[in-house]
Amino acid sequence: WFDVDKKFGINIIGDDSAWVNLFTEYNPVIGEIRMFYDIDTENKAIEREYVMTDEERSTITQYIEKMCMQRHHVPCMEFYITEYIETCDCEIDLECRQEGNVCRVYNTNDGAILYQEDMGGNLSKHIGHKIELANYGDSECYSIECMDCNEVLFSSDAERIRLQDIEDNDGQEMHM
Repeated sequence: WFDVDKKFGINIIGDDSAWVNLFTEYNPVIGEIRMFYDIDTENKAIEREYVMTDEERSTITQYIEKMCMQRHHVPCMEFYITEYIETCDCEIDLECRQEGNVCRVYNTNDGAILYQEDMGGNLSKHIGHKIELANYGDSECYSIECMDCNEVLFSSDAERIRLQDIEDNDGQEMHM
């Protein structure tokens, strides 16, 4: 419990009809996390964005990642891609392109970002190439692949192995 009036700068302490609902949107592909709160009373409903501190952002992101592993047994990145693929109501047609200082794989039909790296990384050499989504093992594993280079850009199996290595090494990522 915490004082919502103090935390969010609102004044509902004497209003028994008031509810404050806090929710978060997290995109593990681009590392974006946003928090919102709704204030619902008998007379009005308001939605506002809460600007998190760096510490709050880090703590909540780590908690979401942990809960995703506990509940779904997969990292957030894999869960995000799997949910997108299973619920997408349009054809998935992927394109790799530069946007500012990052390189992203988009679905050109709805603008969804499915993978991202900083420019200068491996992904930048695939700009303009034919990119496809593949699944293996009865849709248990998804990968984003460059058909021109026959290279896997992202694989949910590789993500699971990376996170398991981090977990096995007390939170320290191994580099080979």
